Amino acid sequence: MANLFENFMLTIILMLVLTMVPRIVWAYLKVEESWQHHDLATLHELQHERNTWLLRHFSCGAAAMLLLWILQAQPALEISHKVTVAVGIYAGCCLVFAALECLLWFRIHRYLSLVPVKVTERNQR
Repeated sequence: MANLFENFMLTIILMLVLTMVPRIVWAYLKVEESWQHHDLATLHELQHERNTWLLRHFSCGAAAMLLLWILQAQPALEISHKVTVAVGIYAGCCLVFAALECLLWFRIHRYLSLVPVKVTERNQR
């Protein structure tokens, strides 16, 4: 049973890495392209997407850390060391992706903060 769960976790980790790395690189390239073309609507949309992905990755990483703590704290479960290592790797990957999404969010935020604000003057009496 533990071997099946270990293989399942390693498959999920591989799928996570193989899908998230190209998606994050694509988002980075899209941010740079949108900034060069002064497409503020796309930058706002990408910033919202980054925030959503950041919350997803962080919550999955936190849940995996909680599961890891439960597996370590309950020796009566008799979970193999390989399973806890696989869950730990998954938690680490999720938290690294959350950090990358956070860095990309800050880059978008920096770009949007450089956009000048239009100020309208009031008629003074």
